[in-house]
Amino acid sequence: MKRLPWIESLLFFFSWTLIMLSGADFPPPSGFIWVILIIAVLSILQWFYLGWLLKTILQRKTFLLNLLLFCCTGFVTALLLVILNGSFTAETWIWFLIIMTAAAGYGSLFWLINRLLLKHVLKEKASDCGI
Repeated sequence: MKRLPWIESLLFFFSWTLIMLSGADFPPPSGFIWVILIIAVLSILQWFYLGWLLKTILQRKTFLLNLLLFCCTGFVTALLLVILNGSFTAETWIWFLIIMTAAAGYGSLFWLINRLLLKHVLKEKASDCGI
């Protein structure tokens, strides 16, 4: 159970790095390091958040809070990318909407998968104890 936040955070980091690399020029531009740093920070935040979420996901109604946090994270991420880009255009709002929608979708899947994993792990531990 203690390994789950590490596994998920590392999977998040490497999968999103590969996704971003697949859309980048080859070789990636020098500014691509900022994308990697943002992904690393998001991975660390996810690791901390998952430690709390796993303790509370079955006890409280956490889905809406989870969705709100992921939308806020998506907004802040989009804002950072716009600031690093150095320009704010009319199309920037579309960029914000796309990133926030992706963050909300990922947050929903993140919550659902962790809830299912936790239920499966607890059911497995109960059967191992003969309950």
